[in-house]
Amino acid sequence: MNVAIIRGVVSRDPDIRTLADGTTLASFDLTVEVDGSPRAVVPVVVPLGARHRQPPATGDEVVVVGEVRRRFFRVGGSTQSRTEVVVAEMVGAGERRRVRRVLTGASARLAE
Repeated sequence: MNVAIIRGVVSRDPDIRTLADGTTLASFDLTVEVDGSPRAVVPVVVPLGARHRQPPATGDEVVVVGEVRRRFFRVGGSTQSRTEVVVAEMVGAGERRRVRRVLTGASARLAE
């Protein structure tokens, strides 16, 4: 089972790119507070479309549910990789009902 649940603040303006198949992606970083440890930065990718029309803005606090993926790409003749969270659901952290609904759905997926 591959389920990631993260609450954090958008710390980098989203980069928007369109793939060859026409899919539009927004990638940004979430800064996450970890009790007793330095802050962690998590790279996040959200597919834009019917479900997520706009990427969040820098400074927005959001809750994301998705899965961890590692992708490989070529840069300057060498292969590189990046591990990131691909978003399935994203809501503002202050929207308590929507956060509860998203977390309940993620919990149900874990119980399957």
